[in-house]
Amino acid sequence: MDRPRILVIDDARVMRMLLRTWLEQLGFSVTEAENGETGLRRILDGAADVVFCDINMPGISGLTVLDRVRSHADTADVPFVLLTTLGHAEDVRRGQNLGASRYLTKPLQFVALAEAMEDIMRQWTQRPSPNGDDA
Repeated sequence: MDRPRILVIDDARVMRMLLRTWLEQLGFSVTEAENGETGLRRILDGAADVVFCDINMPGISGLTVLDRVRSHADTADVPFVLLTTLGHAEDVRRGQNLGASRYLTKPLQFVALAEAMEDIMRQWTQRPSPNGDDA
């Protein structure tokens, strides 16, 4: 079974390193982007199958990245997990309204990350194959 390529977008280097380490321990290939602009460019270039993205970053926010990703036909279905220190209901609602797949609150817990990837992998294995046959 092929594994999705994961992109972690976060302006905090330590958070990117933590997520990379945990996701690699779970068997995934991970790349990083230090800001929303770089991350968005990589997503639109087709370099990510799953995105973990911080909401609060300098430049464009994670919510803006999500909105732009969802507005492109080629990336509209990319699983997108929002990460933030904000736990406010309004932020969760905004992310859900924009089409976030999941919402994880910092400080992250390995179990929550593993559960999110388990859900994403369940969806990943049920997706139609690119040639039109069911996988």
